[in-house]
Amino acid sequence: MNKHLIVIGIVVMLLVVGLSGCNEISNPLTSNDDNRFVGTWKSSSPYDILTFFSDGEGSRSSMSFQWEIKDDKLVLGMYQGGMSTSTVYDYQFSDNDTSLTLTDVMGGTVYIYIKQ
Repeated sequence: MNKHLIVIGIVVMLLVVGLSGCNEISNPLTSNDDNRFVGTWKSSSPYDILTFFSDGEGSRSSMSFQWEIKDDKLVLGMYQGGMSTSTVYDYQFSDNDTSLTLTDVMGGTVYIYIKQ
């Protein structure tokens, strides 16, 4: 009986220690570049406004997206028309991080945004 209590005690202690890390809240944005994106960005087109939130969510005009920095590229994931799509951009900050240039990796289209 004592051996069973010791084994049960050890198992419970290992479970408590193992599960104690599960309460940690991880921040999906960890790099310096991630923090530079956060905020509202406007292009020369009055209808093209990007907003990046620190939780990895965002919006482009009226559409929602998820974003992340992966392999030094900006990846925007959108869900529209029942389909999930991702667009990958090269990015460059300038003018003390108040200007953002995005270049669509697939199409080569360049977008320039000014931080609001």
